[in-house]
Amino acid sequence: MNGSAGNRPSFENRSLDQESRVQDPMDIPRVSNQDYLSPQEQELANRLAGRIVRLGLGPVALLFIESVRPLNFVGSQLLHFLAPFVQAFGHFSDYDTLAALLENRRSVDRLLEAIEREEAARG
Repeated sequence: MNGSAGNRPSFENRSLDQESRVQDPMDIPRVSNQDYLSPQEQELANRLAGRIVRLGLGPVALLFIESVRPLNFVGSQLLHFLAPFVQAFGHFSDYDTLAALLENRRSVDRLLEAIEREEAARG
């Protein structure tokens, strides 16, 4: 059939240009705050890094944190789950901030960078 029969368009020799292609549904650009850490989260990461380096655990902490990197979100969910039990023994002001920090996938990178900066500053 050619395109002249009725009002039906012919698709036989039609090439697809960039605008008419169907995109992969899994290739959806996501807008998220994964690269953003709140000032409280950044300050907590810096304090943790400083404490780790002062205790002389910088290299060990780097190795450990790199090895458990895929579990940071699971760890944050565990902290949320354990929050009522932990708060029964006392109130820890940075507990919720730590749980929120671990939810962010970029937080591990930021924590590692902070430890490396502290190690370099300590020299």
